[in-house]
Amino acid sequence: MPTSRSMIVLLSLVACARTPARSNQPTAPVRSSESTGEPTGGTAVSDEERDRFLETVKSGELGDIQRALARTPTLAAARAPTGRSAVLLALSRAPDTRGKGQDFYLAADNPFLKAVLAAHPPLDPFETAAVGDAGALARLLTGDATLLTRVHKSGWTLLHFAAFAGNTEAVRVLLDRGAGLEKRAENKFENTPLLVALLTGDRATVQLLLDRGANLAARYEGGTTALHLAAELGRADLVKLLLDHGAAVNARTDDGGTPLAIAVKHSRAAAAELLRSRGAEM
Repeated sequence: MPTSRSMIVLLSLVACARTPARSNQPTAPVRSSESTGEPTGGTAVSDEERDRFLETVKSGELGDIQRALARTPTLAAARAPTGRSAVLLALSRAPDTRGKGQDFYLAADNPFLKAVLAAHPPLDPFETAAVGDAGALARLLTGDATLLTRVHKSGWTLLHFAAFAGNTEAVRVLLDRGAGLEKRAENKFENTPLLVALLTGDRATVQLLLDRGANLAARYEGGTTALHLAAELGRADLVKLLLDHGAAVNARTDDGGTPLAIAVKHSRAAAAELLRSRGAEM
């Protein structure tokens, strides 16, 4: 089974181009359609400056991002023709706690994203789904219902972005409007919103997707299921949630791995103990 860390490629917009209601993140103006190109308004920046800033957001220090924005606030709206944007690159940043059950920040806890949003960049619909409020998203959908089926250059829909960011209320708005619960990402991983929600692990978002009928038998890269991923991440609470909703405790990957075998391999003691208590096999 591929490690969950490898799934950072899910955000292929990073390489190639949630704020939950409880969050106090800065909000930003919303633009009605996706665009490509330079920051909007204010000081013009060169392609070189834009690309340098995007690389800083992707992998640089927080202080470097803040200093660049202090000098040129319009960089917060930086967007390359490939689809890379400062907002989405910040969203994809990982915490320094690899191996502790969290591969990515929730939007509400992401200091890199907060730094970019503090400069109030205009947001496209995909960014709005991830970091905007549910009301702004609802207004966008009222104006253009086709946004529900629009696909970002990364292969993700609005629902993928909202689920990944842990923006539960945005997920609710999208599902209520008819967003595809089982829509596969149009990239090599072909993941559903449920699987990307597990990567950041917001329990309320995962619960909502399950309550709306997310398919727990769906197979992903290497024959993995949602339960395999939850076991690998060591999220015993999510393992229990998936099992309580009917996940197959002994589902096997293409190479024969069970969720318990994955949990043991990655030293996820709590998840392994829970799986054993539910009849899991190696």
